[in-house]
Amino acid sequence: MDGIGVGAGAIEANIVNLLEPIESEPELFDSGLSDVEYIDAVNARLVQLRSICGNDGTSIWGGSPVDMNLQIELMRKSLAPSDCEEWIDRGGFLSWRRKFEVYSGVDCSGFYGEKGIFQPRAAAAILNRYSAAPLDFEVGRRYFFGQRVRQ
Repeated sequence: MDGIGVGAGAIEANIVNLLEPIESEPELFDSGLSDVEYIDAVNARLVQLRSICGNDGTSIWGGSPVDMNLQIELMRKSLAPSDCEEWIDRGGFLSWRRKFEVYSGVDCSGFYGEKGIFQPRAAAAILNRYSAAPLDFEVGRRYFFGQRVRQ
């Protein structure tokens, strides 16, 4: 994707997060396609997703309808202690956090300590508190602070 300018990498990364399956190698990121080819590739993927989801109103992430309950479980699992001392975001946790916060209305500022440094134990505690009394999210529906967004 050439010619877009500053922020093109961030735009590509977010498009990939939305449209491409999590478990596969991204085809759209840093693809080397021209702007026109890139737009055509994104539109082709949108057509595929529309046929899978049945409409344009489905909330998607990772190339599938959003399943917030599954996402929260994946977030909790990604925070499980590992052998190394430093936490590494291997599964998109920090991207999932943004969606979780908007969908649920849970204040995730406690995920971070001084200077904005991520605190995995604090994040796990917040997710565990939420999981004790979770909201009921329908797969593929949009939510804003716990309220379903009507389409």
